[in-house]
Amino acid sequence: MASALELRRVSAGYGQTMVLEDIDLKLVPGECISVIGRNGVGKTTLLATVMGHTTLHAGEVVLDGRRLNGMPSFRRALTGIGFVPQEREIFPSLSVRENLRSPRGPAIGRSSASSRCSRGSRSGSTTWATSSRAASSRCCRSRARC
Repeated sequence: MASALELRRVSAGYGQTMVLEDIDLKLVPGECISVIGRNGVGKTTLLATVMGHTTLHAGEVVLDGRRLNGMPSFRRALTGIGFVPQEREIFPSLSVRENLRSPRGPAIGRSSASSRCSRGSRSGSTTWATSSRAASSRCCRSRARC
């Protein structure tokens, strides 16, 4: 059976730091797997590599026979690949579907009486968070509690 997603001898990491070495993985259409392990063994890096968020030092990432190496993350997302990190960097006022469909969050300047947004900066990137509660509307930055 043809593979839906395949990693062939992938070595990847962050900059010159190698986290994954010589990884082979093959998923067929409809197959589900779990990636488990202790903290720091590369589970998140594996998923980030499929999304193009890491430095690919060697190997190939292939989706439905199409090589993804060098393809930017936004183009990979257009192929149907999704990545939801474990951090709770979500918009609590949105549904699960809306959070998954909202890659950048609310637009600057948009707000309503029931939901307001705040902008925060972390290492040069802007993050957004919004909260809508029955009693109050307030905002919070990434990794903060609303």
